Amino acid sequence: MHPIALAVIAILACWDSWRWTIHRLTQSPEEGLSLLFTFALLGALTMPRLRRHTPASHIDPTLPAAMLALHAALTLANAPSIIQSALATTLLAYILYRAAHDTAPPAAFWGLIALAMPVLPSLQFVFGYPLRVVSATLTVALLNLQGVPITRDGTYVTVAGQTAQFDAPCSGIAMLWALVLVTLMAALITHLSLAKLSLALLLTLTVAIAANALRVASLLYATTMLGETEPPWLHEAVGLAAFALAALLLAACLRNPWFIAPTRALP
Repeated sequence: MHPIALAVIAILACWDSWRWTIHRLTQSPEEGLSLLFTFALLGALTMPRLRRHTPASHIDPTLPAAMLALHAALTLANAPSIIQSALATTLLAYILYRAAHDTAPPAAFWGLIALAMPVLPSLQFVFGYPLRVVSATLTVALLNLQGVPITRDGTYVTVAGQTAQFDAPCSGIAMLWALVLVTLMAALITHLSLAKLSLALLLTLTVAIAANALRVASLLYATTMLGETEPPWLHEAVGLAAFALAALLLAACLRNPWFIAPTRALP
């Protein structure tokens, strides 16, 4: 089937999902940036190839048909709109990718499309509390090493006679989401295998948790030292510094030849 015809069918068949996606993104435009970046990246990877090769005139409709059938089943089952929207977005992105490439998308493609959806609230709901406990534990350990008397009770910490709670922003979900998004984009560009991608994502999780603990520990240490003289821009500055440090460390690790070298088939 011709890619254009297949794309039109996909858009029309999943119209309700696209309408929900557009409404969701108009209500929270910042959540649409990841989707915009994802399609911009796919376009940047596709355009140079289209200049050298003509677009595919035929795409095997087997997988798109199966995805359309699954979308219809999810619609009939009244599945969460975000799942239907993710499937519709994945279907369209797959068609566009196959129109310009002769091979199936790499493993990172599927994760990138899913993560590009507005999933931050869901991630915060599922992983927020466990990550807050981990961050609080690591923060207490870091400050104890600096000689700061601090204790933890669940997601509450007591330092200098004051008790503070690790709230949702302290979980580091936003930093983790951004770093995973960057890792998936890098993996898509370098065509990492599933095994290498899994290791890269595990590394990203480790770096994100460590960077978030360092961020919170730095803020608590600065608050303890500065008291009421704490500047209003301190939280944003420390957060940006922690994210930059994590991104640089992650980039250095992913530039390791083991990651970027092609995977050799076993003899």
